[in-house]
Amino acid sequence: MQPNTNIESAVKSFILEAFLPGANADEISDDADLVAGHIVDSINVLRLVEFMEENFEITVEHDELRKLTSIANITEVIRGKLN
Repeated sequence: MQPNTNIESAVKSFILEAFLPGANADEISDDADLVAGHIVDSINVLRLVEFMEENFEITVEHDELRKLTSIANITEVIRGKLN
């Protein structure tokens, strides 16, 4: 499990490596809509959930999937489950 202070950076690193290879971390804001920006689609959200569950030892429920739209929202979901 990642410490809370590293959640946001771990999520951002995963998204950059998995969905935006070669992109710089400064190119995507924490509030950018990953779905509307066509960075995360219905297939990629499954990879994102797998990353979240494996790295943070949490379970992402079906009704939480719609919340996974930005790095900030993803971080919030993870923090909520860890606290």
